[in-house]
Amino acid sequence: MKVGDLVKVKHDEHNMLGHGVVLEIDIRRARVHWVDEWEDCPVDWNPIWTLEVINEGRGSNIVQARGLFG
Repeated sequence: MKVGDLVKVKHDEHNMLGHGVVLEIDIRRARVHWVDEWEDCPVDWNPIWTLEVINEGRGSNIVQARGLFG
């Protein structure tokens, strides 16, 4: 997992929890900008083990990801 990857929560077969873009990573957590059907798109820290990469991003540094979401 790296900055810019598109992720979802593992074992979410019905995709109820949405998907998001990894903005930042530390040793145990990833900061994800969640994109879903609700009006608010929260940014929060999630344990890496709970996430699954569904599409690898091209960007590999935090500056590129922050430029997308402010």
